[in-house]
Amino acid sequence: MYSEGDELCCQLCQQTGLTKFEIKDSNILWLCPDCELYQYGQMVDESAYASDYHEGYEKHRDKKIKTARIRLNRVASLLSSDDHEDISLLDIGCSVGATLEAAKAFHWRATGVDVSDDAVEFCQSKGLDAVKVGGLELPYADNTFDVVVNWHVVEHVEDVRTTLAEWKRVLKPGGVLFMETPDASSPKVRKLGVKYRKFWAPEHTYTFTYDNLAKFLEKTGMEIVQGDWIGSLSNHGPLFAPYAFMYRLFHGLRRTVGVHKEFQIFARKPVDVSSRAVNRVPAAA
Repeated sequence: MYSEGDELCCQLCQQTGLTKFEIKDSNILWLCPDCELYQYGQMVDESAYASDYHEGYEKHRDKKIKTARIRLNRVASLLSSDDHEDISLLDIGCSVGATLEAAKAFHWRATGVDVSDDAVEFCQSKGLDAVKVGGLELPYADNTFDVVVNWHVVEHVEDVRTTLAEWKRVLKPGGVLFMETPDASSPKVRKLGVKYRKFWAPEHTYTFTYDNLAKFLEKTGMEIVQGDWIGSLSNHGPLFAPYAFMYRLFHGLRRTVGVHKEFQIFARKPVDVSSRAVNRVPAAA
């Protein structure tokens, strides 16, 4: 935890004069008025992610599998491989394995990692490939996966730069990183601020906007890309496709009226890993 006496500079733009943002009895973050990055939250112990942390996910697991199918279909539109049944995926923060289950519908080879023993044991009990990873370093060789995904994970890490670099390391050249994280630029979040207690979780060390997370990714050497709005409906089949369409429409409307709480971002590891080419695009729901 940091105090007002510490000389802090923004981890993204190196500006000083950060503003203390205190959520009473929960957390303290430091806001950069220049790039709007909330940062320097206190890391919590691994025990915070024990079984009760995942209870809600387990209760709504079937619904989360459907959501994961919709997300992966958007990723599929960005993959260059002609053989979409030979795709390797890493789910960071796999929780109860909803994304790993969804990957089966696409015949992808999916692996999950999580800091929680309980989450990993649950996934394994479902016959899913999941392993415990307690630190930053992933137990995989460079250029291993076609896709790396994580949902509401990047806001929990100790250092975003080194974390993104590690996630990039295990991606194959041309591979896609797809993330979802709370949106500090949401009109509802801006209006309510610290009063929006449900938004500011005590275990969050960062809170991002689309723009500042995109800049972090670019500094890591990733290219920001645009995912299809929904991808190919034929991948879902006639029974699931209408649900997928209505789901995307509903969340698009939430963003339009400014009551959304998160954003999604796609990035690609350049085929030429030394390339720093940038392909910036507008934020997408």
